Amino acid sequence: MGGPMGEVSPASKNITGKATEKLIGTVKTMGKCTIRVERLVKIDHFRGPGPFSQSLRDQLKSNPRLARSYRGRSHGDRHLRCTYAITINDRHYTYAHHISNTLRQHTDARCSQKIDELLVHLFSVTDNCKDLNHGAYYGFHIKTGVR
Repeated sequence: MGGPMGEVSPASKNITGKATEKLIGTVKTMGKCTIRVERLVKIDHFRGPGPFSQSLRDQLKSNPRLARSYRGRSHGDRHLRCTYAITINDRHYTYAHHISNTLRQHTDARCSQKIDELLVHLFSVTDNCKDLNHGAYYGFHIKTGVR
């Protein structure tokens, strides 16, 4: 089953060149909150149950039957993880966005598409920049610094 993030494939790669040029400077501002997607840092494909948030751990712990079923069904799931360098109110962070890809409908190009949706998601998980840990319980982690 692998670790908490499944099995990272050897296809993981750092991104350079044209793919990053598309993302530089993609920005959205709401009130006093400004979030900018600077660039795509890394793309990973992995297999397994996906990221374990504290919310999911609590749910599985409280229901052993569900936990057995979840482990049995999710071992073959596939995921696409897009790691971005972002800026929130002029401070640098990284954010790994996970996309279910069990049916293999998404290619690496998905990471450089729908950036506006990613920005809306980042506003939600940071409570409009008021709390960078707002979404952490549900597995949405904003990490300090840029990789």
